[in-house]
Amino acid sequence: MKGQSHGVEHYHECGGEGDQRPFVSRSRFPPRPDAERQARNRRWRLETSEHEESPMAAQCLIDRDPDEARRRLKLKEQIQDPTTISVLQRIGVREAWSCLEVGAGGGSIAVWLCGEVGSTGEVVATDIDTTFLHELALPNLTVLRHNVVTDDLRSAAFDLVHARDVLVHIPERDAVLQKMAGAVRPGGWILVEEPDASSVMPDPMAPKTARQLYSKVITAIYSFLCDKGLDPYCGSTLFTSLRLLGFDSLHSEARCRTYHGGSGSIQSPHSMAFREVMEPVVSAGAVSARDSLDFLALFEEPTFSWREDLTVSTWGRRQEEPRV
Repeated sequence: MKGQSHGVEHYHECGGEGDQRPFVSRSRFPPRPDAERQARNRRWRLETSEHEESPMAAQCLIDRDPDEARRRLKLKEQIQDPTTISVLQRIGVREAWSCLEVGAGGGSIAVWLCGEVGSTGEVVATDIDTTFLHELALPNLTVLRHNVVTDDLRSAAFDLVHARDVLVHIPERDAVLQKMAGAVRPGGWILVEEPDASSVMPDPMAPKTARQLYSKVITAIYSFLCDKGLDPYCGSTLFTSLRLLGFDSLHSEARCRTYHGGSGSIQSPHSMAFREVMEPVVSAGAVSARDSLDFLALFEEPTFSWREDLTVSTWGRRQEEPRV
């Protein structure tokens, strides 16, 4: 555990292939999507197929304000990029590599990759909304407007494929992961970073009324988003999923952070997102207007702290084709 300007970071590591020690949490929320909810997600996906242009419906509920979306992207980059870059350095990204960044967002990792692969390498940065990516001007960067659910990826074409906080928003996450895995050439690497909400909980030393309010509203928010196709636990499945897709040299690590309220601390990305999503959650009757206001007030209370999702970073190497 080490102090951060934005909170406290907690670290858990699966030491390598075959070593998957569970992260122990007393949290009882949010609920895992059960079979009935997953079936409902699939039905919802079919019923809204006319909106094929945007497969990440839960994300669209959050990122309705473009200025707020940019601020939240910058904050997530500030918090998550050091971990992502550390893993990429361990993988050993080097000159002349061809890299694919799926759901590139603001492009910070794509820019870092461009610096590593040099003029003889290439970085392809994709997203369904490339507004921020088109602001980047690098000779070895290709920006591609791309729907990862419906559009193809080049097969066995990349030395590295990376995605962060993409699968969590997509009901077709299993098929998308398989598609991304197929884009890795033999001997290449995949790095996928997704959340696992098993760590979510309020400070156990907070007043009981605050703990109960936080738990109640967080459960309602996640249940609402799960009904739109979000899976806040999908990070926990990555290790086995990549193994079954034929990757070896597997490794998985997870980090989460504890934040406290008040204007003197850097906001958590989740607290910013909760403010945006609260209106449709209240309109759906999942939370009362009074509870929503009291819940949001917790993020302004310096004495209240809470722990957020684990970010699970899982990476592996695609097996080389056997020599004849």
